[in-house]
Amino acid sequence: MGLIYNRTYKIFPLILYLLFAAAACQAAGGTRAIHLDRIQLPPGFTIKLYARNVPNARSMDMSPGGVLFVGTRSAGKVYAILDHDQDQAADEVITMVNLVNNRAVEYRVFAEGWLEGNRAWGRSVDILVMPDGAMLVSDDRAGVIYRIAYGE
Repeated sequence: MGLIYNRTYKIFPLILYLLFAAAACQAAGGTRAIHLDRIQLPPGFTIKLYARNVPNARSMDMSPGGVLFVGTRSAGKVYAILDHDQDQAADEVITMVNLVNNRAVEYRVFAEGWLEGNRAWGRSVDILVMPDGAMLVSDDRAGVIYRIAYGE
């Protein structure tokens, strides 16, 4: 079974928060032109675009591993925004969850492979996010704990 099926409410509390925020908000206006030159800032500050193609972006939170999660106001989506080269500009926007009528109709499985045909050789049942952003995943069938990290 993939992690998405097992205790999703514990695995990604942030995603659930963003899902509820997206479902609870009312519709917003459409896409508008961006005029950064019209924004006035105090001396010494600058402004630039961080990410494009994030329709109805609203609630945001940064994971310990540097992934920006964004819930939408009316689009019913949760995005993961990645800055691979760490240049303070998004390189990739991934739709993690797509809601229709408050139901997930499309989602991206994070980890899977515990099945061989109809038989499970392992079963991921709980997760703990570490301070460095890595995840510890317990497997009660195999009797082990996995460490999942990005870039190690």
